[in-house]
Amino acid sequence: MNKKYNFINDEVIIDFKVPEGLLKLIDYLEELDEKEDYSFYNFAESLEYDGRYYVRNGEMTKQQWITLCNRYGGF
Repeated sequence: MNKKYNFINDEVIIDFKVPEGLLKLIDYLEELDEKEDYSFYNFAESLEYDGRYYVRNGEMTKQQWITLCNRYGGF
């Protein structure tokens, strides 16, 4: 099986509703990944920090945040 992504961990599946405020950032991360643009890592860090806001406000769980970080963390 060929890997679809360069930096995104394709083995981590997002099976929950992602808060609207993170969707644009995720779309941009996928675009950067497609271009193999290493600025991906800077924006992945933004996703990590921005996700904390949604956990604090109860819009997503800590486990959902960790799942997003694992998928878009560039590991």
